[in-house]
Amino acid sequence: MKRQHHIFNISAILLMCAGIVSCGIDELMEIPDDIHAKDGNMSLSFISDPMDAFRVGTKSSDAKNDAEKQINQLYIFFFGNDGEYLKGGYLSGYENAPDDGGFYAPGEGVSMLKIDNTKFTDPQLAEGATIFALANIMAHLDESGNEVDIFADSDNDGRPDMFPDQAALESFVYKPASGISIGLPEYNGKPMMPMAGKMVLNLAGNNITPEADRIIELKALMSRVDINISLASDISNGNYPSLTLVEWSALNLPTSVPLTVPESNTDNSASVDILNTNQKTIYNNSGTISLSFYMFENIQANKEKIDWEPYYDEDEDEFGFTAADIDEETGYPYDVYDVDKDIDYRQRYKPLIAENQDASTAVELHAFYSTYNEDGSGNSTYDVRYTIYLGANHINDFKIKRNHQYKNDITIKGITRVGNNPNHITFDARVNITEGNSEYYISILRERNHDAHFCVTPMDVYLFSENNPTMDVILGTMPEGSSDPADATDVPDWIRMERIPADYMENGKVPDGLANTNFETGMAWCAGNGKRNYFTTDLMNVLPDYETIRKSRDRIYFYIDENLTLEDRNATVTFIYKENGQEVKRREMLLEQVHLLPVTYVEDQDGGDGREHTIYMEQFEEYLDHYDPLDEHRTEQIYDGLPWASGGTLANSDIGTLRDINDNEYNASYNNYYDGWEYTSYVVTEKSENAGIMKLNDIPISAFHYCHNKNKRNQNGEVPAQYELVDRWLLDDYYKETGENKSKWFLPAITQMEKALEEFRPRYPEFADYYWSSSAAKEGNGILENEDGDRARATRIQSDGTHISSDQQNSSMYPNGGNAPRTQSLRIRAFRIDLNPASY
Repeated sequence: MKRQHHIFNISAILLMCAGIVSCGIDELMEIPDDIHAKDGNMSLSFISDPMDAFRVGTKSSDAKNDAEKQINQLYIFFFGNDGEYLKGGYLSGYENAPDDGGFYAPGEGVSMLKIDNTKFTDPQLAEGATIFALANIMAHLDESGNEVDIFADSDNDGRPDMFPDQAALESFVYKPASGISIGLPEYNGKPMMPMAGKMVLNLAGNNITPEADRIIELKALMSRVDINISLASDISNGNYPSLTLVEWSALNLPTSVPLTVPESNTDNSASVDILNTNQKTIYNNSGTISLSFYMFENIQANKEKIDWEPYYDEDEDEFGFTAADIDEETGYPYDVYDVDKDIDYRQRYKPLIAENQDASTAVELHAFYSTYNEDGSGNSTYDVRYTIYLGANHINDFKIKRNHQYKNDITIKGITRVGNNPNHITFDARVNITEGNSEYYISILRERNHDAHFCVTPMDVYLFSENNPTMDVILGTMPEGSSDPADATDVPDWIRMERIPADYMENGKVPDGLANTNFETGMAWCAGNGKRNYFTTDLMNVLPDYETIRKSRDRIYFYIDENLTLEDRNATVTFIYKENGQEVKRREMLLEQVHLLPVTYVEDQDGGDGREHTIYMEQFEEYLDHYDPLDEHRTEQIYDGLPWASGGTLANSDIGTLRDINDNEYNASYNNYYDGWEYTSYVVTEKSENAGIMKLNDIPISAFHYCHNKNKRNQNGEVPAQYELVDRWLLDDYYKETGENKSKWFLPAITQMEKALEEFRPRYPEFADYYWSSSAAKEGNGILENEDGDRARATRIQSDGTHISSDQQNSSMYPNGGNAPRTQSLRIRAFRIDLNPASY
């Protein structure tokens, strides 16, 4: 009987399309003709596995560059199923190959190796053999710090002395002699990505591993970290705000890597920090700072348990929580937003849940940040340090795995919060600002637009000098040399201010004389402390146009009136800083306010009067952002939208019919096409538990309340509107107006919302999301139609520019249509009925 010979081709073939896992292998590399089985020959394929990518937040990938994918030198080990070198003459025919097999290093550029499986000394040991391959592993530092050649063969047996068997190889920890840098290890001046891979195969016997399964992946032993930083402030002044990178550091980089993946935490005690200089300036909505570096695998875990204390730790500049509030799955307090809502917030807390914070890899950026009010003198430029802990997410992952790419996209919107420690000032994207030579720091959300409705903007002033520092805050422009507020020019009549002393901010309450008009939160340094309960119609007449900061962390509230013009406007605020009563420096800042957007429509539907009407829409949905520098990034004031009704009578009962003073019938709530103004006041006043009495710091309970709370109030916190319940015998009851409706702001009816979406769709891409109207849904048809007590009408813009249906047919049911459950949380825009000022 003639004996059959099997020839194995072993080729090192690199995947050319890194990161695209779904591609077929034949599409990604050139496969030699003789690699497929033919004439009794069989093959083994070696490929470089795509570098898996983690974009923190969303996944993405980049193609590998040449240095990452190039195999400069391949080393191949053959071990039998006993863990010893697989003996035999299967490597005969290759120059310098050992006569007894087990190891071979093809020359540079060689990508194919043939073996003959008839020449195993013991074929049984080749069943379940391990093929272990290394690439680009060069000079190594031993425990004594000496450079050694790990493939040296002093006894000339054809096998490396350092690896007498499989166990020795797999337990080896590689430490490149070239040292650790932000680039790839180098050999003879050439960067090389170290790689390793292994596979157990049947090279002999009756069950030889099929060719399709004989693909051995070479995986990179390093990871690539990419960081991209951009500025996206809502408003700007020329190029400002700007960020100038001075230097950056890669912290806790491992100096070595085991050839096999560790089962648990890696020992990172020998880690290093690397400082890099890289000066570059980016401006608001222009330019990106991009950094990239390589590092060995660093597997670190988060703590199984952590005691979160319910107080502010001044030394650590961190806030804590009680252990009872901890989510066991994430390790964070329950009230911390999830990754889709507020990545930045969790990143601030991330190092606290590291099992070994000092071993976890992080990046620290050192830069200068200039606010958008930068006037060229440098007194609004701050020394910033930004630290980000790396991992597959910004929440609780500290693992930097081999063969992965970690992409971190960071968008800075501006300064948003100041910690209790005056030396650590934070803002969006987890930035710490360290006060340098400045005598003071002004903490205000200037990187925002004030909308056309009334606004309340807090500002905290930090004074660092010990020479009795004060600061005058004056509305208007001050003549040079004068510090008398009476000399100010261009003093606007639509903005005023009120000082809340630092002592009251720290005690969590306000002066007794203001207790009836201001909040008392009962917490120190709390967002909203000292804000008035209501923005009243007379507020511009009772508040001053200047104040003096007497102590560090005194707070100023700016109260900005409604903009009832159709043009943007701005106000100059002058700051005069003094020490021991003498002026040291002054600067100016602009507070800007946008105008209302007119929406015109013709009331021509279901009994409409056929006349042209114009209503006015706000420009921004401010519930999506932070607006207090003391905000803890977990406030309930920030939300993605609101339900039409969150509970009570609004959620599951009829709203009913409304008549005006003259007993002329408005449309029933399900035929409310144009009567958003009328229905908003009626629903909030008569159909809500709080009867419309809502303070500025209160969280709206519905879309109606969000819009209604844009109205100014009288001294009792009310917006005058009166209704009477009328009982119709054998028919439905209805409400009738009995006095003038003094409200101005409202939730638009369905046709009003549709007109706004269609008119402004190019300006607001978010209009492709659903928006609530004040119209209830209907059920039934014709004479039997009635109000659907569980649903209401919303709409959104479609790709063709038209609004989506929200009527009662099956196709309009949410989420495919706008006929939505009243408890569904959707977006909101507030509208104003006219440009006449409120007076009551």
